[in-house]
Amino acid sequence: EINLLEECLKLPDRELGEFSVFGIREIFSKRLELKRKIKLSLTARQRHHDFYANYLKCDRLPIRLLRALDEKEREAFSGCMVGARHSKQKCHAIIPITRELMHFLGLYVAEGNTRSSMCGSSLSFGFHENELIEYSRVLVEKVFGFRPCAQRAHRTAVNVILPSTLSFVLKNVFQCGVRASQKKVPGIAFNCHRELAREFLFAYLAGDGYPSARIFAKLIKGELDLKEKITLATASQDLFIGLQYVLSGLGYSYSASEKKEEPRAINS
Repeated sequence: EINLLEECLKLPDRELGEFSVFGIREIFSKRLELKRKIKLSLTARQRHHDFYANYLKCDRLPIRLLRALDEKEREAFSGCMVGARHSKQKCHAIIPITRELMHFLGLYVAEGNTRSSMCGSSLSFGFHENELIEYSRVLVEKVFGFRPCAQRAHRTAVNVILPSTLSFVLKNVFQCGVRASQKKVPGIAFNCHRELAREFLFAYLAGDGYPSARIFAKLIKGELDLKEKITLATASQDLFIGLQYVLSGLGYSYSASEKKEEPRAINS
């Protein structure tokens, strides 16, 4: 499992910002010593004003303030939700490492992007990829607990819209990258059981590989075998190298080459 609280606390305060743990009022009412310990880490104004007006009133606490507690004490918050301050969608503080999680990460690395403002992310699909669109929505619901909406981006594309809570988790916890040229294989794919790494690989190929439709059909059926040539391309050097490590670790043979970017002409 992944403890988002502990993973977030590995980040500097400037990156954590107001990313918060929600559902703290009941904990503080039962564990007064935790409340006192956190308040002691604050300035006088923060103790007497911010703690009540900005935190307790809103039933949230910036995760960075949990540094005042030791790891054992922080376990009291493991059943809480975490999320961006103004995001309606939150996710559980503890996320099991499952097949569905690896599928979601694979699809995000293949089809996802995150706004530079961190106010949202999306998975982009062709308008005809109805099964893949619906499957990605089901994955988010199973892994994070809420069902994202799908919106027509333009005539030939559909975006599955992800909230800022997931933007933060994807960028800072899973470290998947935010745009095509910055994508990476998440570290979890190197440290999990090899069958879960295979699930990640097939989900990525279902999004970015060719023939993607046949790969997706295998993914859904759980038939994770490669008996045909599959072609894929990426603009990210980190992803290019990371995928080779995954393929080698799973015992697949492959060939790789690099091609310089060529200017694209658009007919007006």
